[in-house]
Amino acid sequence: MRSRLNVALDSMPLASDYHWPIDYDSRLVGGAVVRTLFSESGEPTEPAPGAAGMVWTLDDGRTWRVRLDERRRWSDGEPLRAAHAEAAVVARILARPGSMAARLLDRGAGAVRAVDGVTLDYRFAQPTSFAREVLTLPQFAPFRAAIDGRKVSLGSYEEAGGGAGEIRLARHDFADDAGAGSAPGQLVFTRPGSHRDALDAYGNGALDITPTTGFSQEQLDRFADHPRLVGRDVSMFGSLEFGALATRFSASPDARRALSGLLDRDRLVCRVPGLLKPWSQRVDLWRCASPGRTGSAAAEGRPGDRELSLLREAMKGDRVITYADFPPNGEVVAGIRDQLREVLGIEVAIRPVEFPAYVRTVVSGDYDMLYTLTTADFPHMAALLTPWHSRGVAGARTGLRDPVLDRLLDRARACLDPTAAGVEWERAGERWLDLMPRIPLVQVRVNCVYSEKVSELEISGAGFFDFDRMSTNCTD
Repeated sequence: MRSRLNVALDSMPLASDYHWPIDYDSRLVGGAVVRTLFSESGEPTEPAPGAAGMVWTLDDGRTWRVRLDERRRWSDGEPLRAAHAEAAVVARILARPGSMAARLLDRGAGAVRAVDGVTLDYRFAQPTSFAREVLTLPQFAPFRAAIDGRKVSLGSYEEAGGGAGEIRLARHDFADDAGAGSAPGQLVFTRPGSHRDALDAYGNGALDITPTTGFSQEQLDRFADHPRLVGRDVSMFGSLEFGALATRFSASPDARRALSGLLDRDRLVCRVPGLLKPWSQRVDLWRCASPGRTGSAAAEGRPGDRELSLLREAMKGDRVITYADFPPNGEVVAGIRDQLREVLGIEVAIRPVEFPAYVRTVVSGDYDMLYTLTTADFPHMAALLTPWHSRGVAGARTGLRDPVLDRLLDRARACLDPTAAGVEWERAGERWLDLMPRIPLVQVRVNCVYSEKVSELEISGAGFFDFDRMSTNCTD
């Protein structure tokens, strides 16, 4: 009998539709069930083949042809066909016209067309040089409706029941051959009551992989020399955002830049160096990322008397920073509060909330200041910048309308030459920093400890596991 791995989650997924994950844990579990067209590999390289094997552009970057890997089989043995990838767009993405995936596509002229049984053309609304990276999104993964009430999976695992607070997946008979013999036969996901509970369960052998976030620095220090501790910096960023109650900041890029210059990122992370690193303007996370400028944002220059006066005016009134009550968010927010007190002599309140309440706060926009974590949806700098186009989700939500940024983003996304595109993305990034619609503060480092059952464990640049590449060395 093949081995079973018990994997701890940070929290139970907020959605069971893994093609449309709305939180980190939904995407973590979904990575075993949903096979995306392309996948982010463990290192910052070009996305690797998944359900698709090849992609190339037919024109100026608006039409991209994808050839599927016809060796792939669904969990009921059905061969992968172009109609399944087409259904993901026609029946799913286009039914949510406000989603990022739908906004990327040409909904008027026809977003997708099957060329033959294993080939499709995707038509984007604008030239999109990073189409391969976009196609790593689970929304684009081939889709089939449930058959007689049972879901079918193109990933190597299918749902196999589970009780309250538990998700069970089993490797099916038509799974990826690459993991045959060594991949775990079952995955059981649970959410421990706390990270301490997870570490206790790991210590007594009831848990094989701990949550990737939730460590306190003290806990992490205890495992610093552990031979099966793995960690890496990922494309998740902590930022300070402004809601409907922060009108002075929302209306003033000068105030936002001044606050950004005041906050010392090195001090914000000094108590949790294993969990966070200071945000740097040089974010070379991916091969085609913006070269950017080096150094932390704090080194760009401290605010002068004029900026401090502007900040004091913008900070008048009852200021509140809301955050999800999850380590190490509290340390960062307390650090922001302390620096504002020291430099400006201003007191701000801090408001921790449980994760569901935090999600509701984000969606409503009904807050003053919010410390939030943002993950790049796909492995390209465009994932972080293009939402701030005036037609993008973030731009529309915050009311950002900047023709210069729009023009720079349009030029960058249309540039098919990687070297020239790097320059264009750098220019767009510089303009974004000048506008500073949100204040980037830190980059997240994820960590987990795994058991002796696992002989190989790798974390991707987005902080996820590739269960097909995970090797086990024993059976249950």
